Amino acid sequence: FYGEPVSGFSIPASEHSTITSWGREGECDAMRNMLTRYPKGAVACVSDSYDIYQACEKYWGTELKSLIEARDGFVVVRP
Repeated sequence: FYGEPVSGFSIPASEHSTITSWGREGECDAMRNMLTRYPKGAVACVSDSYDIYQACEKYWGTELKSLIEARDGFVVVRP
């Protein structure tokens, strides 16, 4: 339509219900699941289901950091 081969695209993304379905204790496992299921390209993950500071500092910044650094792509940490 605009003379471009691709006018838009989508990326795998979690939503609050997909994170909270793992329960508070399983939040980090839900995030890890997103990284392992989609090891390449961009992926977006909700991080404020319970405590965004814990998610950013403890999960993304510590427990999952090596998985993120090893990815062929990037992670969007989203509210």
